[in-house]
Amino acid sequence: MAPRLACWALPLGPRNGFRSPAASLLEPLSALADWAVRHEAEITEARSRHGDEAQKV
Repeated sequence: MAPRLACWALPLGPRNGFRSPAASLLEPLSALADWAVRHEAEITEARSRHGDEAQKV
């Protein structure tokens, strides 16, 4: 599995191509991204605990 990299860009909106219905996903996806950033250490620790088993799913 390739390593994951965070890529920060301009906020998504009408200027850079997002229109409805995709625009309705901005709030929940932003909340998910914020959650992932807040819990990064826990996620990393859980991944290391489970090792290759998580990759097989």
